[in-house]
Amino acid sequence: MKYLNGELVEETDNDKTWLVKLRAEHKKIKEDEAKIIETKAKNKASAINKLKVLGLSDDEISAMIGES
Repeated sequence: MKYLNGELVEETDNDKTWLVKLRAEHKKIKEDEAKIIETKAKNKASAINKLKVLGLSDDEISAMIGES
């Protein structure tokens, strides 16, 4: 059911198909965003580890990456 010109009407098959497709696309976008966030976190942790191996202190690393 949807509103059309202020009246509640039955959805067409085209509307239902479009809505299913839209929901699938939205789900994929959300999954892709989660993967990107996870990848960024892993890359940051790896970079911090590498800087520690090079002998930098936590304060120096924080200054380099702009975090306190």
